[in-house]
Amino acid sequence: MKIKNYISKNYSNYLQSKSSIFYPKNKKDLIRIIKFAAKKKLKILSLGSSLSWFDTIFNTNNIIINLKYFKKTFKFDKKKGILILSASYKISEIMKSINKYGWTVCSIPGNSEVTIGGCIGNDVHGKDSFKYGNFGENVEELEIIMANSKFVKCSKHKKKEIFQSTLGGLGLLGVVTTIKLKLKRKSENYSTTNYICNNYKELIKEIYNKKENYDYIYGWLDTYAKKKSLGRGIIFKSKSLNINNKLSINNKNFLVKIKNLLQKTIFSLSIKNNLMKYLNFLYFKSFLFKRKNYLNSYKEISYPLDANGIDVKKQIAPKAFLEIQVIIKKKNLLNGLRLFLEKCQKLNLYSIITGIKVHKSNNNLLSFADEGISMNIVQVLNKNNQKNLLNKFKELHKFVINKNHKIYICKDFFLNNSTLLKNYKSSKNFFLIKKKYDPKDLFCSDFLKRVRK
Repeated sequence: MKIKNYISKNYSNYLQSKSSIFYPKNKKDLIRIIKFAAKKKLKILSLGSSLSWFDTIFNTNNIIINLKYFKKTFKFDKKKGILILSASYKISEIMKSINKYGWTVCSIPGNSEVTIGGCIGNDVHGKDSFKYGNFGENVEELEIIMANSKFVKCSKHKKKEIFQSTLGGLGLLGVVTTIKLKLKRKSENYSTTNYICNNYKELIKEIYNKKENYDYIYGWLDTYAKKKSLGRGIIFKSKSLNINNKLSINNKNFLVKIKNLLQKTIFSLSIKNNLMKYLNFLYFKSFLFKRKNYLNSYKEISYPLDANGIDVKKQIAPKAFLEIQVIIKKKNLLNGLRLFLEKCQKLNLYSIITGIKVHKSNNNLLSFADEGISMNIVQVLNKNNQKNLLNKFKELHKFVINKNHKIYICKDFFLNNSTLLKNYKSSKNFFLIKKKYDPKDLFCSDFLKRVRK
């Protein structure tokens, strides 16, 4: 059994962690490492592509398990759209196999390199989550090895408490090995309509207007806009078309590459020279000259930043960044969104790029899910502004907790014991279930230690 030294790095480039890593190849290897860790009184955390923002993927001075070399399972029912597969597959890897048969995965995040296990652990969401719920709502069954070295199969109807604790459970209940996933039909082409919203009231109205008629809804918001323009942005609504021919743009790869290179360059220069205020303004105004209705591809809808040649992490690197993503609940959305934006502006926290998604609630204990819309605030972190920026984010974090907006744990930097319990009321049940199945906290992370203090 080979265990190597390992440096954990997260997506935000904020801090890192030293641990040991083990790559099991089969179930016997998994049992062996669990028994070894228990004997040596070490903690275990399973890890995929390391795309979470902070310490939910750190397990300092303990053991990381990565299923990269684990024996893979891939069973695809092309007629029913059911996929049974290993947790170590990346979204990008399975899309190649299922897209050509007209199927795709529900509620996937904007980064296609996330593993299926990562989708489970963070119960991720996508631009279609208003319709299909979070990723976990489309999982029919999963297999997990727990602290007693037993493999357990669970679902909404079988061992329900394990199932609801694992979806969004950050790998703290065990190591997920296999998932049975319900897919949805995919179109080659989509009809997209963009709606120019001059303030947050128009934005909210348009998000929910006839949303049941669409397959994907997402948006962008200009956090720099103030007064009468507060909360202005663009909402994109897409629905599938029964057209077999591919989009004509696919035949202009050279022009697409030139366009993407130009956009990436402008985005990068704007970040480095503190010009994001002007770029946000120009982006909003550019829609006055664009077509309201147009055709686009599945990739352009699912990964709009990638499709336009923009990778926020790469544009910011080698610097780090801080981010908070919150769901502002529908029942108090007008007032809640206004106050949130005003608080950000009061703190001088203007986001580099702000995406909007529509959510629905679920019963998973640590899932980022509720009836409402989510938005994020992103700021570049460097040596000159680190202390000041951390204090500003802490104040915004406190505001969010007091206003009862839900924080995405995957992107969290500041939750503690009391604020987690307040923000995720069902987390109390999660910890009771964890104590029942993992009384010695064999499965652990730096995040868990943080919120247990």
